[in-house]
Amino acid sequence: VNLFRILDKPEMLATAVYACCRLSPDNLVNGFERADGTSETLSPADLVLCLKAQRGLLRKDSLDSFSNSSTQ
Repeated sequence: VNLFRILDKPEMLATAVYACCRLSPDNLVNGFERADGTSETLSPADLVLCLKAQRGLLRKDSLDSFSNSSTQ
């Protein structure tokens, strides 16, 4: 997310947010350490964006699973 913000590529944000949704809560909130020892973290606004996206994906997956199980 940070990279696409720096590069001013808003069309890539959805892909980056989706990738963030696959991170563990710890990595999402605390970020990670780069090879050079610096830390990479999301801005508070982007963290909220990713958490909302995670929640939405989980909700959709749950609804899809329920829908599929009730039609079988």
